[in-house]
Amino acid sequence: MLKPADIILVHFPFTKNKKKEYKIRPVLLLEVIKHEVSLYKVCQITKTDRSDKFIGSWIDDETKLSVLGLKENSFINLQNVLYTTKPYIIKKIGTHPDLENLLFLLEDF
Repeated sequence: MLKPADIILVHFPFTKNKKKEYKIRPVLLLEVIKHEVSLYKVCQITKTDRSDKFIGSWIDDETKLSVLGLKENSFINLQNVLYTTKPYIIKKIGTHPDLENLLFLLEDF
């Protein structure tokens, strides 16, 4: 069962040549919303350091990357949030050990 702080792989939507496509990307699960169908509120994780433009966390420590299940230095972008459902989720790859402190960054936003 998935829970907040899980790092999961999902089919992440993007637009290419005005056509909606999907990439397999890691995301951080922020919230599970239970309705008739569970919705998963997630935020983007990318290899590009965007800490100068967005609120989030740059991770370049090998131990932290291993715990998160990430293979490369990564930026958790707390401002690129979307909702997804179970069919788009591939699998869990790790867990963020300190989601509460990470979300604290948003309080000043």
